[in-house]
Amino acid sequence: MNNLLIDRLNTNRVALHEVGHYIIARVLGFRTQGIKVNLNDSENEAASGIILVKPLVSTQEIINYLEKRVQVLFSGALSEAIVNGKVDEDKACVCLKKNGKDDYSKARELIQLLRNIIYLDNCSDLSMKDTDQQIQQISDALWEKAIMHVESEYTNIAGLSDNLESIIIKSGGKAELTENYINNLPAIRVRFL
Repeated sequence: MNNLLIDRLNTNRVALHEVGHYIIARVLGFRTQGIKVNLNDSENEAASGIILVKPLVSTQEIINYLEKRVQVLFSGALSEAIVNGKVDEDKACVCLKKNGKDDYSKARELIQLLRNIIYLDNCSDLSMKDTDQQIQQISDALWEKAIMHVESEYTNIAGLSDNLESIIIKSGGKAELTENYINNLPAIRVRFL
């Protein structure tokens, strides 16, 4: 495989990943600030601008926020793993642990926090197996919700990803899609505005 093809595969993967975070963040009510990508450095730098500041005044609001945040973290890898409009879960797991290591570690910590809020038991009375099962149940439920969102938003994810990928390739590895630019795209206007 030549370097150009490898670069295009990486560009496609990075674009899908970041756009997945971005679109699902908007779907779940987070404010956003565009997308930046720089593939010129030895390490890829890519980020979806997601504003995490939000007042949370009740336990239920905290739970809802954490659940949505975990889904956004999962959505990058899930978007990378879309095949014919459906998420290939095995591929998504590999993507999450390989390309989304930071997303995975953040999600695991937030899921542990969710477990501690949802299950108001004395942890010393539970075995590690019990708490691990509770954590897995929460993780599985949020993974399934994230899959549902990614699959239902596939057209928007693919369209914006193609746009981002084209700009990255034309610019030699860098791209910035401002919030204004994204909001002026016809499909985004129809979906979100």
